Amino acid sequence: MRPLFPVAISFVVGIILSGIIGLPWMVSVAALIFGACASVVTKRPTVALLFVVAALGVVRYELFTTIPPNDVSMFARAGVSAVRGRIRSDIDQREDKAFIPFDVSAIETHGRLIPATGTLMLTCYRPAGAPNWTPPAYGDVLRVKCRVSTPSESTSDSGFSWKDYLARQGMHAVAYVRDPEQIKTLRHSPPNPLMALALSARQYIATSISQAMPEEEASVVAGMALGTYSNLPDRILTNFTRTGTLHMLAASGFNCAVIVAVFGFVLIKLLRRPKRVANAILMALLIIYMLMVGAKPSIVRATIMAALLLFG
Repeated sequence: MRPLFPVAISFVVGIILSGIIGLPWMVSVAALIFGACASVVTKRPTVALLFVVAALGVVRYELFTTIPPNDVSMFARAGVSAVRGRIRSDIDQREDKAFIPFDVSAIETHGRLIPATGTLMLTCYRPAGAPNWTPPAYGDVLRVKCRVSTPSESTSDSGFSWKDYLARQGMHAVAYVRDPEQIKTLRHSPPNPLMALALSARQYIATSISQAMPEEEASVVAGMALGTYSNLPDRILTNFTRTGTLHMLAASGFNCAVIVAVFGFVLIKLLRRPKRVANAILMALLIIYMLMVGAKPSIVRATIMAALLLFG
């Protein structure tokens, strides 16, 4: 662990050079590569490695933050009349609206169909007088009549920035649907079976919690179990933020530890399964849970570490 610490610090330094200091990435990479070459000449290979790792940090930040020229957000001012694409993941359905991550394949503008890439957040509002309204399903290929815009810069009292939140998920554009007639389903694409299983389990857990507890308590418990605070009322979200305890709602190592401890006890102690078989089942459960809560960095890291422990 100790030898990896300076390597990790070097990678972070590379990110800081581009992300915080704001140096042009080509200048930073050139300077770091020059330092690596100088270290090799002076026979300091370890220092040369650290320079190279820092350069990789610069490149990593640049790749993550650079928006491709054909990203859907680049057409926000081009008079887009419709977008085509596929619902890429689970839908966050609220009482009055649904948030839909939408992978764009093409846009329509001025009577032309132009290929495009990227993902936008499609917000569909519940039609008036339609209590049983359901939004399109995961995997559906749609044509949506809408205008494309960029997320607002505004930040709520809780310190939550919608624009930054979407940017961390690789989304730089939004669109709004207020009339179901704006959406036309081109085809129902069968979802990935493993992803479909994970999303079904997520929906079952969320529904079970909401039926068993009052609304506010259910939102907190569902947040801790599913690693989300999207359903938290604004007042509770503000309290978590102000007290510095919002991290409790992030799916991470603690969640993986609970899964391993509980299901490991059931498989090994109660069902008497061999340890190798039990560990294989536990690794599968961890992967399904990771997909269920969304492959965020904290849960991906925890899943990998727990799976390595079980495999070892």
